[in-house]
Amino acid sequence: MAHTYRITYSGFLLLSFALSAATWYHVRTTFDVVTMADVGLSAFLTVCSLALFILALLLFTVRETFGVFALFCAGFLLFLPFHAQYLLGVLLSFLVFVYAGAWMRRSIADRLTVSFYSLLLYGVPSLLTALALLYASAGYFYPVNLTNARISSGAFTWAVPLMDRFASARFPYYRPGMTVDEFFSAGAESAAKAQFGQVSQQAQQLIGREAAKQRDELGKQFGVSLTGNETIGDLFASVSNAYLGRFMPSYEAFVPIVVALSVFLSIKSFGFLLNRLALALAWLVSRLLTASGVIIKQKIATEREALTLSS
Repeated sequence: MAHTYRITYSGFLLLSFALSAATWYHVRTTFDVVTMADVGLSAFLTVCSLALFILALLLFTVRETFGVFALFCAGFLLFLPFHAQYLLGVLLSFLVFVYAGAWMRRSIADRLTVSFYSLLLYGVPSLLTALALLYASAGYFYPVNLTNARISSGAFTWAVPLMDRFASARFPYYRPGMTVDEFFSAGAESAAKAQFGQVSQQAQQLIGREAAKQRDELGKQFGVSLTGNETIGDLFASVSNAYLGRFMPSYEAFVPIVVALSVFLSIKSFGFLLNRLALALAWLVSRLLTASGVIIKQKIATEREALTLSS
């Protein structure tokens, strides 16, 4: 029995370090570009880590469980570029884990039957908080470079149809997909036709020069350089990037805090789902371990003191 216990505990230690290595190596290698697939993988690793800690608190002593989490924290320090402030993040995370572990152990001891679902109220959300603190610490040093921050025109795809309808209603000569030069040329040509009835070849040249002049004025107004070939989506992106370039560097000192808070709150906002997935995974693994004979369910009796009247 003792041999099985030691082997199982050693397996938990190795699995904790392996999950930590996978988690933080993945975080480090996705610093440049974060996709939905990266977010999904991080969520999966978080669920697996939570399930591991839940099972450790059910199967091992409190001190042994702290060892499992300590190895997870060691992986955090080893697989991310070291910053002294990471030590503070690890300390806060470990203290929250100690609090969550003590709370869960009391809940487990107070129940007559083994219940996973009850742990949703007693400790599992705090376990997620401990992990979220580690993610937030990593996010604090996320290499955000506001000088090179850019928004692509694709980010405004949703707004282009709305602006097309607005422009078409206000300017009868506007057609969806028009470029800046085409828009100004169409406006000048429409005004010339309304006044003179027709547009001569010489007037066409004047219209082209007038369109270029209006395009330059528009560029000066927004502080951007326009070629005339920009569509509405391109214009939105150019103007947005110009504002980012002028104003965002002034707030660069606050970016690490904003990123860290955003990461922490994002993880906590999905706690309802992550906690339940972790509990379901922990329950499933416990059933598999029970079926394989690694763990057994048994009834135990505990002695406690009480004051009674003497007979």
